[in-house]
Amino acid sequence: MISDRINSVYDLIQRSYDLADHGKSSESNDVYGKAFIIAENLIKNNDIAMFSDDELDFLKKIITTFNYE
Repeated sequence: MISDRINSVYDLIQRSYDLADHGKSSESNDVYGKAFIIAENLIKNNDIAMFSDDELDFLKKIITTFNYE
């Protein structure tokens, strides 16, 4: 279910931030990378109309941030 996958992305992002806050940047980057892959796959494999505006903005922000870094 899409909402479950979006929730898992949100959880991964929160975990990534927590790890970064504790000085574990390598682990944080790995977790953020997992969130990126899920976010990218969600957008690529589903019709955009299946997402709310907030969900789509959230997923695009993750993708943009990952590509920027």
